[in-house]
Amino acid sequence: MSYPSVDDIKEHYKKRNLKDLFDLSVKCHQYVMTNTEHTDEFNGYSMRHDKGSANEGVRPINIELFITEGFSKWSDSIVEYLGQAHPEAGSAFRYDQRRLIYTMQQSVGAYLDLISDAQSARKIVGEFFEGLVGQIFASQYSVSSGTIAFNIQEAEALSDEVKAALGTAEDEVLKLSFDKLVRPRNHEIKNNMDLTPPCIVCGVKTTTKDRGVMFYVDKFFYQQTHSQRPKFIAVVLNDVQRKRKKGVTVGVSYTFLSGHDRLYRHLLDPLDAYYYVDPPPTALLAMEDSRSNMRTIDCMINDDLPAWLGANS
Repeated sequence: MSYPSVDDIKEHYKKRNLKDLFDLSVKCHQYVMTNTEHTDEFNGYSMRHDKGSANEGVRPINIELFITEGFSKWSDSIVEYLGQAHPEAGSAFRYDQRRLIYTMQQSVGAYLDLISDAQSARKIVGEFFEGLVGQIFASQYSVSSGTIAFNIQEAEALSDEVKAALGTAEDEVLKLSFDKLVRPRNHEIKNNMDLTPPCIVCGVKTTTKDRGVMFYVDKFFYQQTHSQRPKFIAVVLNDVQRKRKKGVTVGVSYTFLSGHDRLYRHLLDPLDAYYYVDPPPTALLAMEDSRSNMRTIDCMINDDLPAWLGANS
């Protein structure tokens, strides 16, 4: 089997569909499983390293979510599982949806850990996850990315004092970047000045480390400057990393800051939903509260997208 280059991975996440992304991840998965071995386990995460090597190895892998055997056999089912809503699906089906997303993403991530430098791997892995989530949306809905434009001086929710402090000209347009804008296929948005529902603004990140607040800031700025109320959601892979002591991995640590998240929700407004593929313990605890906006990604696919945008649009 020929294995993908870094450029191959970049090409796939930008232009290909779910099936193509799956086929690419299978190649990465085979390389990782052939060339690495499990060396340690911490809190349910496997530490894999090059066989016979003391190198740092790949990112922590959730043992329960990562499909180690028979991954390629899911090829004919990938669109059914990830590209369609199944509101009546039971817990086993929904768990398999998460396992598929997780294994696709982490196969590519671990592969890049092995063949490229750490800085390049982080960037490409993040972009691949954004592409994967985008293709889940695109299976049923129209998806775009870009910026939301707004004119500070025309923002009714901002006081004259705030506008003066910002010092913007009357015709100056400011732009707010977003990862994905999702809407029904028959719902046209002429420009991004005013996002008329039904539509969803989605932030996508592999981790919230140093960036979790931006999900809330985006919604806050938009609602301060626009009258329409689209949904704002976040999709996050996980929040786990190696915990090191004197250069040696001694466990895992979690980068989700639940106290900060509660503060953001209180000061800036809660998101409409906050989805994890592999939620850290504090997020799992939050999910037990019926008032929480935190859910696993299967809830987005099967429940929330059809409710907000309609099914099979």
